[in-house]
Amino acid sequence: MRQVPLRRSLFLQFLGLSVLPLVAVTLIVAAVMFRDLIDGVERQTAALGNAVRDQIEARLAGRQAAVELLGYAMTQQADAAADQRLMRELVRVDPFVDALYAAVKDGTIEKVVFGPSAERQENDMLGIDVSLRPFFQAARATQKTVWSDTFLSTLTGRVAAAVAVPVGAGVLVAEISLLSLSRAVAELAGPTGDLIMILDSRGRIIGYQDAALASRQVSVQHLELVREGIAGRSGSGRFDWQGTRYLGSVSNIGRTGWTVLVARATENVYAQLFRLGWALAGGLALALIGALAAALMLARNSERRYRQLLEAADSYAQAKEPSPVRFDILEFDQLWQNLRRLFEQVERRDAETRVARHQLQTVFDATTEVSIIAARADGMITVFNRGAEKLLGFDAANMAAASPC
Repeated sequence: MRQVPLRRSLFLQFLGLSVLPLVAVTLIVAAVMFRDLIDGVERQTAALGNAVRDQIEARLAGRQAAVELLGYAMTQQADAAADQRLMRELVRVDPFVDALYAAVKDGTIEKVVFGPSAERQENDMLGIDVSLRPFFQAARATQKTVWSDTFLSTLTGRVAAAVAVPVGAGVLVAEISLLSLSRAVAELAGPTGDLIMILDSRGRIIGYQDAALASRQVSVQHLELVREGIAGRSGSGRFDWQGTRYLGSVSNIGRTGWTVLVARATENVYAQLFRLGWALAGGLALALIGALAAALMLARNSERRYRQLLEAADSYAQAKEPSPVRFDILEFDQLWQNLRRLFEQVERRDAETRVARHQLQTVFDATTEVSIIAARADGMITVFNRGAEKLLGFDAANMAAASPC
């Protein structure tokens, strides 16, 4: 069996007793704390998504209200010139509107106004048929305001989205500039690096910090979180976008049929968790160093007491008078006093044993020697050996001339 020094054995025992509970408690606390923090981060992300959605919804609702108010005004008058002036004023004050036109029942455009960035002439667009546009058909069929998915505008030649308001038998359509919408999204994102996307009902980007993606009708429907949002279910989750891992949330924008996706890079989201993890690791390392030092000190002190006890016992074993020994631990001191009494009893019994052994040896010697006594015919003793002396207790010199009778 392999033997180890006492100090090492005690050190390992003390270390195990101190380190194992420390590590176990740290891991349990870290697991609970991290789970709560992760849940909190996800709730914050969802709250951020809702806040961004509310801002976007408010901006879109303002545009919708303006177009609806213009449509109502157009139904209250029969002045084409006045309608044109109102339409031009709306386009002038709202940079989101890229083109504004009124189509009659059969889908033919009879009035049109372009924004300042348009490169086409308004008169050239009169008479264009938009009856096949889904938003035109939906607005006429439901007689309700309809927000469209992205489409390539026949009027501007650019990708746009539209809000269509029924006006009598016709429809008033405001085409929304995706560039302006993307600029608004970039303002909401600010310098934080948050990812904000406005998506249509088919998962295509309407507004994003990078307006080029919106103008190319890039679809992100492959993301499971986006599919959940398109289906009308708000929620949060993780996804990869352009080589970066994100934690995001989706929510629906009112009755537009659009979805807003708000996300943050996980490395930024979990930066606080990483800092906390390093702090816990540092604290655990310091605690382990303290545990090592404490275990070493306890092992050294315990070894000193055992060695003191061993040296005192060794002095007794070598028949030396040990110097007075006192221990700072009550149980050690009581053990030493009991050992001293035991040693004294052993020593006393050893002395008694030596005396008894001597006496026994004397008897044994007497019983093992042959007694020889010889006498003449007249009865005089001539031989009286040592065995006879021991057996009978008489001196041979006195018995040599004596008669056995």
